[in-house]
Amino acid sequence: QILVVSGKEGKVVTQKIALYDLDTDHWHVIGSLPLGQPDYLVWFQHDYLHALKFRWHPSNSTLNADLRTITKHSQQQNKIIDWPQAFTHIRAKVLYTNNQTPPPHVLVPEQKVVLPVFETRPIHQNLGVQILGVDLKKELAKPPVQLALFGKALRNLVDKYGLLHFPSRTGTRQIEPKQLVALHTLFDHDQRKPPSKFHKGMCRLWRSGLPQVNLLANKAASAHVEALKDDGTNCAQNTVYGMETYAWHADESSRPDDLSVRYTVFHAAVIQNATQGETHFASAAQAYERLDPATKQLVTTLDVKYLTNPKSLDAFLPPLDIAGKRDSFLESDGVAKHSSKEAADFMDNLVNKCQAQGTCRTHISPLVVPHPRTAKPALHLDVKQQIGFKGLNFSHSQRILKDLLRPATSSKLIYRHRWRVGDVVVADNFNVLHTAAPGEAFNDAPRLIERICVPGGHIPRRYSPR
Repeated sequence: QILVVSGKEGKVVTQKIALYDLDTDHWHVIGSLPLGQPDYLVWFQHDYLHALKFRWHPSNSTLNADLRTITKHSQQQNKIIDWPQAFTHIRAKVLYTNNQTPPPHVLVPEQKVVLPVFETRPIHQNLGVQILGVDLKKELAKPPVQLALFGKALRNLVDKYGLLHFPSRTGTRQIEPKQLVALHTLFDHDQRKPPSKFHKGMCRLWRSGLPQVNLLANKAASAHVEALKDDGTNCAQNTVYGMETYAWHADESSRPDDLSVRYTVFHAAVIQNATQGETHFASAAQAYERLDPATKQLVTTLDVKYLTNPKSLDAFLPPLDIAGKRDSFLESDGVAKHSSKEAADFMDNLVNKCQAQGTCRTHISPLVVPHPRTAKPALHLDVKQQIGFKGLNFSHSQRILKDLLRPATSSKLIYRHRWRVGDVVVADNFNVLHTAAPGEAFNDAPRLIERICVPGGHIPRRYSPR
């Protein structure tokens, strides 16, 4: 179903409208409508109400004959743009379809809320819990009230343990991408954030109408990926999408403003060599808790510095000709970058060149943040993207990071997750840190993880001890 909402009061007749069928990946011409130039295209599918809104004045746009590109008209020049770039995509889950309410004089008895109880099993002494005997497909198909209670129970668990694991029961897909989206909506996030605010350079399921699902694919898997990048082009083959370096981080913690990510949801779609593509998790809350009082007092005053592309609001995207060497400065255990003079000089030169070219800006984020619901303090950072602490030189900053993270990520304190097809994992980015752990043969056998980490839902604030 499609609804065209006009903002022009019929002053201009829309001559050509095309409807994109998300299921068949096919466009259909609808023809002219006497409703003026459409400001929104709205449709309902899979229990979601979707809306596409032009990013500029719609009367300056023409849908081209290929039905896949839009010409943006201007006095300077006309520009042909792939359709995903022309729109902001907004969606909302439809929970209720009956708007009838009881008359004011009718008293509705208050019902006691009973949350579902799960069979659980700790997966590590410091963090994480397995949820056993739960069929996610059945749970996500339940009526709205039951689904809401299911979500509340999961939120309570992830607040306590930081990491949830729904183990694969058959070694096959546990849920489809649209169900992964439905699962993610049960956790705190900001659905108002359009895909234009998502992490750039990712391979996303645009064709399925699920751009919030991005694919973590190694080179062996990318040859089989059928998805679109953020710019509307096909994902490249023989390319790694996602991290292939060992570096501890909370997802998107390096992004500025309100673009940090509250939760990350993973689903293992293709795993052929589980030993070469583990993901390691560590408790960011216990990393802070184990510090001595003097160190706690120090770290609560520190702000992490990041370098950001002001156009995309992405982390660490200065020109590649001066930033391409950045990964080589990571310590082998992923807790910091080298504190050598060479690394320090490189970072200083990177910042100076970027700022001189106007392609970068620096921003800061507190190192220790309170949990949004429990208020428990935790470390919140991205080792790969950071360029030190505000007010401290680069080398001193890296030495502090080593002292903080090396004890917290020792082999006894981390959980190593060895993926199996169908595994679903939910990580609280304000409670845990994680890292990819690629082996030497990481790219030999296909590895494909579907991931959702929608920006928004909570802005990192500085933790202030009482």
